[in-house]
Amino acid sequence: WSTSTMHLALSSATIAKGAKVRPYIIAGWGRERLGSPKPPAGDSDQLNIRADLLAAIRLGMKAVTEAPGATASGVYAAEPVMILGEEYAKVKGGDIGKRVAAIRQANAKNGVKPIWCRAYGKTGTADPKKGGGYNSGWFTGWKEPLNAGGRRFAIACMVSHLDLAAGRFGGRVCGSIVRDIMFSLETMER
Repeated sequence: WSTSTMHLALSSATIAKGAKVRPYIIAGWGRERLGSPKPPAGDSDQLNIRADLLAAIRLGMKAVTEAPGATASGVYAAEPVMILGEEYAKVKGGDIGKRVAAIRQANAKNGVKPIWCRAYGKTGTADPKKGGGYNSGWFTGWKEPLNAGGRRFAIACMVSHLDLAAGRFGGRVCGSIVRDIMFSLETMER
């Protein structure tokens, strides 16, 4: 079946929230803050899914970034490549490097859990042309906030024409991109 990154991000946001998510583009008009759109008459934001099944889905998505040997756990435990548009290796010794190091601590410090304990995801690799030598990789998921009361952030990434022979798969390629975006957001979250 076909899907877009927007559909994947909406699915992740819905699983994270436990209710339908209705995206909208305009948050305000001039100085007037606009509220989120109201559901159509007769439509509910509630999901028609048992709570235990939703919990099992969330647990499985948490394991993708955290459990040893999972499809994105190695990626999430590794250092980022890009932070806030800069190569991490070049800014590692400065303030950004200190913030990233604090987020990457193996144990919670000052109540802050490492990013892989707050990231949920699902990786995927599709072979659009059987035996064609390339595939499409994807990652979708969300990040729980750094601080209590913060906002969740849902995301999806899809990259096509990945080289199978080079071991390029969704968890490795898209997981790395999403990890770097999550790290970047957390370094700004103060």
